[in-house]
Order: sequence, then structure tokens, then C-alpha cells
Amino acid sequence: MRLVYLLLIGFSTGQYLTPSLGSSSMMPVPGGLAHQISGARKVAPVSHQFDVVSLRRSKSDTSWRIGVSLDDYHAIGVPLWRSILKAYFPPSIQSRELIQNAPDWVWNDPFDFIGTVGESGLSKWQEQRSRLIFLGDDSLLEEMLRNAIQDRCGLSIHRVPAKTHGYALVVGKGKRIQNSLKSSASSLTAPPNALAIQGGGRQRATDQSNSYYQTSMQAFAGDLTFMLGVQVQVKTGLSGTYDFTLPHREDQTGEGGQSAGNTGAKLDPIPWNVGALGLELKSIDIPVEAIVIDQIHRPRPN
Repeated sequence: MRLVYLLLIGFSTGQYLTPSLGSSSMMPVPGGLAHQISGARKVAPVSHQFDVVSLRRSKSDTSWRIGVSLDDYHAIGVPLWRSILKAYFPPSIQSRELIQNAPDWVWNDPFDFIGTVGESGLSKWQEQRSRLIFLGDDSLLEEMLRNAIQDRCGLSIHRVPAKTHGYALVVGKGKRIQNSLKSSASSLTAPPNALAIQGGGRQRATDQSNSYYQTSMQAFAGDLTFMLGVQVQVKTGLSGTYDFTLPHREDQTGEGGQSAGNTGAKLDPIPWNVGALGLELKSIDIPVEAIVIDQIHRPRPN
């Protein structure tokens, strides 16, 4: 399933579509729960930037595409708001409702935006690209996009409180977790093909399930955030680390169009049976920060 997810987020030189770009929530991937819950990141002054930036009104006749390659960020035939979201928000809360006071051209006019990484920055870029694909960490890309958009479009913003939809991970009512969540043995060695996940622990995915090793509930919630593309907050009250297997759902939806183990869902059903672990995902509103555009102009010529 993680392979499918990686194809969806499209970090390749080819085209990909992020299904939620046209809806109220973006696809995956988290860059750590702490900054995601707070919304737009409050960061130190930028110190990384693209070596060459091309940002101009699109004349492309092909379908739009957006992603990163080994040496660039590219958004072809794409309105600028999509890149602004990537510059200021982690993937799991990239909802267009979090941009306020943008002029019409930011929403509607297609642009070709290519940021090329210079030779001196390639090593760090490619390291970060791997972290983005496997851990959902896109902090370097955000920083470089902010720098480019501020330089070329004079963008200035301030932040205001807002809310976004997400999930709370809780112990299910009347559910027993002793048989599904086993305290990790310190001597247990995860399989060599298990991937490190954000927050500690490891995960190995198959067509039938995702197996976790020495994983805390906080790290598990972070991995769910990565895979689902929406915020998951921990409300289980469970401490320590666990070994467990998260099975995939066969029918993808439960009674009433919701996933088993998911209650009060306002979001799309998930392809994993969290209920099999004695846990539930409850739909909640999560406080974040939106950005309000104070100033922006059309890109100045290259």
C-alpha cells in the first residue's frame, strides 16, 4: 500500500495528480505532528533557495503536472495557489481554504513554475527528497518555495486561527487491545526490509497488511497521517512501544459508507482496518493557522 501511496504523491519526473487538490483536503505526507497541528510553520529566516527560478504564465498545451525530480521542483500549467500551499503548509493540511485574501489570478491563472537546484545543493536536496518520500518531511522544499515566491511575487502574509478536519486515534469502546497490540520486546529485530517511520519504530507493508515494530502510538498516528494525508491525533492514553499488524480492509468501506473502526467520519473511508487493533478513528476538527495574503503581485519577468 505504501508503494501505491508513493505513486499517488508523484515524486518522480512524470505527471501525477493529487486527488484532493480540487477538494477540501490535500494528499499526504506529514512532516512531523508538532508542526502539522499548528498549521502554517513558523520558521527561521530562509537560508536555502533554488539556483534558478522560472515562473511565468503557462502556454503549455499538455495536462498539468506538479512534483519534484532529482534536481528540481516543477508545477506546469498550475495556478500559483498550489505552490503557495506547499510553501506554507505540510502535506496533510494543504487545503485551499487555508489561503485567504488571494486575488483571482492566484486561483485561476495557470503558471509554469520550475525551481532548479544548483550543484552545490544537490546532495541536501536529494537527501530531503528521500525523507519526503519515506518520512513525509518536506521542510526544505517549503523553505525554497517560500523564498522563490516572496522574491518573484513580493508575497507577504500574516496568520489567523482556523480549523481543518482530521482524526483522533482512540481506544474503541468495549474493545480489547491485549491480543492485537503487544508490548515490544527489546530484543526483537525488525525485518531488514522494514522502513523507518517518523517518530521512531519501523513498518513493513504487504498486500494484506502493514506490520509495525517497536512503534509508539504517537509514531503510529504519524504514519497514519502520512498514509491518509489528514491529521491524526493520539487520544489512546497508551504509552510505550508495540508490535502489531494493521490489516487492510477487503471492501474498503463499512456499514453506512464508513470504514470499520472509524466513527463520525466526515472524511473518506480508509483502506486499513484500525478496528482490528481495538482502536478507532473519530472525525474531529483540528486547530491550525490559515495564511492571509497582505501583498502579492504577478511574477516579475525572469
